[in-house]
Amino acid sequence: MTDASPANSPAPDAAQAVELILAVTRGAWPATDAAVRDLFATLGVRPVDTGTGTDSDAGTDDSAAADPAAGETWPSPVDIRCLEMSLGGEVYASWTSHAGDFLGIDLQLYNAPRPNDPGTRLGYDRILALLSQNLGTPTEPWDDEEIPPRRWEVGRWRILLHLFTLRDSGVMLSVDDAATADRAEREASARQDAAHAQAARPRP
Repeated sequence: MTDASPANSPAPDAAQAVELILAVTRGAWPATDAAVRDLFATLGVRPVDTGTGTDSDAGTDDSAAADPAAGETWPSPVDIRCLEMSLGGEVYASWTSHAGDFLGIDLQLYNAPRPNDPGTRLGYDRILALLSQNLGTPTEPWDDEEIPPRRWEVGRWRILLHLFTLRDSGVMLSVDDAATADRAEREASARQDAAHAQAARPRP
């Protein structure tokens, strides 16, 4: 269990955010739409209908792929949708799926429109301490950033914690199914390679 946040912790509540992420790892991976809905009910969160579809029609329209030669992006194989939750402060929450399979949940916390915001750093430090207390010492999956992200592996789940401080400030806390995330990453790389190869072909 996580400890209660100290009185000087910024909102949203760090302990509640960590508890929500840990709660995902305590259950089985939701293999069906019904299981995903049950997971959300257990977590006390609600998916937001943005008019882009329902839980059962996750996916990306390949026909909308842009020409990378024109300097534009192409669609991601990951479908991102908003979540509503109450953590005692401003939070942007979303859940992701890949080819209809549940991928994970992302929380964006302690956002501030200035670099090195002390409140953002305080929230990050509190989350890092709570996760380390519950899961042990994290690893740093890559070290080419000023503040490397921290990662914990919990069974098939992967928890990532990021701190951003350069242009503005923010914390990103996420949990995803490692196998589904790796599959999505391989597919995204394959799409990029194919798009670049197509753009490099001589035009008639």
